[in-house]
Amino acid sequence: MQYAKPAFRLVALAALALLTIPAAAQYRAERFNFEYDGLTYAGYLDYPPETDPKGVIVLIPGHGCTSVTDGDTLRSHRKALIEEGWATAVWDRAGCGDSEGEYDHSQPVEDSALEAIAALESLRARDTPGVENLGIWSVSRGGWIAPLAIERDRDVEFWISVSGPSHVENFPYMLETNIRLDGRSREQARRARDAWLAAQRLVHDPEVDYETYIESTRAMFEDPWFKRHFDEGAPSREEFLESQASAGDDPNAYDEASGLPIAAKDFDETLETLDIPVLALLGDKDSQVDWRRTRDFYRKTLGNDSEADLTLRVLENCNHQMRVAETGAWREDLDAPELGQRCPEYWPTLAGWLEALE
Repeated sequence: MQYAKPAFRLVALAALALLTIPAAAQYRAERFNFEYDGLTYAGYLDYPPETDPKGVIVLIPGHGCTSVTDGDTLRSHRKALIEEGWATAVWDRAGCGDSEGEYDHSQPVEDSALEAIAALESLRARDTPGVENLGIWSVSRGGWIAPLAIERDRDVEFWISVSGPSHVENFPYMLETNIRLDGRSREQARRARDAWLAAQRLVHDPEVDYETYIESTRAMFEDPWFKRHFDEGAPSREEFLESQASAGDDPNAYDEASGLPIAAKDFDETLETLDIPVLALLGDKDSQVDWRRTRDFYRKTLGNDSEADLTLRVLENCNHQMRVAETGAWREDLDAPELGQRCPEYWPTLAGWLEALE
């Protein structure tokens, strides 16, 4: 959590962990570098070993610094897609791996979408095999980025959304859900949630003093689950005043129905412009993204008010990372028998949907 940022936004959308999909086939890999906003971004293009790819799938992960060029970010997932005959493209965020610049955990999703568009344009400029059939796979926060990019780039053929968000911030849902899963009462969880919502409102009010802010947000900063996972106390007076002064620069408005900050402006209109096949996969044990809100939001926008061909599946006993879970709690211990493996329906559903596109 960065108190220097307006509204003290705590983002619940973690990067998707590696999907443990077995993939024995070898594949061809080459470096994929492109330029955006004065920086060079570095990643990989992976191809099937001996055949021309069916198309190219660009992978957009969730929050967090990636490790594509020097680690395993989405490696097993890339291999599984290659086994199905697809090429994949993925790159490291600024300041991560071999990408230039400095990592910004609070990078606006609109800027991330422009970064993705630069990657798409680079793939076409280098005449990448399969680029005429180009789709996007996204997870978590990537579910904001992908449609914003597709809205501007009408040559994207399809979109796969995994654990995607609706138009509003998910941290209050994550806070309330995980405090309940921690064995606490509904009242305790809601007090902490309401304190987070109060923090968002109060920091935008120049008339609010520091003492009022601290008293109104005490239930969050003193909550045991919050302290265990975000071991930073309340902001100092100086940090509060700095955030309050810069709050006017925050472009995010509030959703009148829920009181939640809007993470992607006019996101409903963005989804309504899509006219491509969309596969949305959600887990019913997701404690980080409010999957019910996303389900209903997708049905209203992609399902009713757009020309998109929406296929939506809610997978049972599946957490935010598309792994079998007992509770779905953030950082749940998944080492117990029958837990931690990828959800049985996940890959067959995704692979079958891709096959039907051919």
